[in-house]
Amino acid sequence: MSTRAKVFAHLDKVASEGMKLPSIRELREELGGGSLSTLAQAVKDWKTEHAILNEIEDEKISLDPQTAQTVIDAIWMVFKPILRSRIDAQRAEYEAVVVKLREDLDAAHQALVEEKKRNAELEKALQNKSPH
Repeated sequence: MSTRAKVFAHLDKVASEGMKLPSIRELREELGGGSLSTLAQAVKDWKTEHAILNEIEDEKISLDPQTAQTVIDAIWMVFKPILRSRIDAQRAEYEAVVVKLREDLDAAHQALVEEKKRNAELEKALQNKSPH
């Protein structure tokens, strides 16, 4: 987990418990280390994000159902190609893994067939050498 993610998680926990935010030095102690400048930037980012989220929560937007649907549709039109692109990229990655796994499985199967053949030959040779 990145330092930023650790700071965000810690500050989210502290805020949800209604506690006072720690100083940068206290935060470094609580997290077990970290650069003061990195921690300070992460705290600044958290406070900015937290303030924006609070503003959003404070804003009471009242939309009629038709306007709300129009907004939702517009948002979907923006994000749909982005999501499709990410899904397609992930699918391509997984398909490449499947191809590689199939190749490995085929190679392992071929090796097994060859070993069985070799084993049969050795057993036959052993039977021919052993007295009956």
